[in-house]
Amino acid sequence: MEQAMACINHLVLGILPGKLKFRYLPHARRYFAAHPAEALDFITRI
Repeated sequence: MEQAMACINHLVLGILPGKLKFRYLPHARRYFAAHPAEALDFITRI
């Protein structure tokens, strides 16, 4: 499970710049770590 979360984390952080409201990647990383369903939803919408 940890490896899957790490993959999702890196994928989301790689496509985040310019796509969402987060100005700083650490804020986005903490947010998506706390909300994995939203991270998965974000990935599937792209």
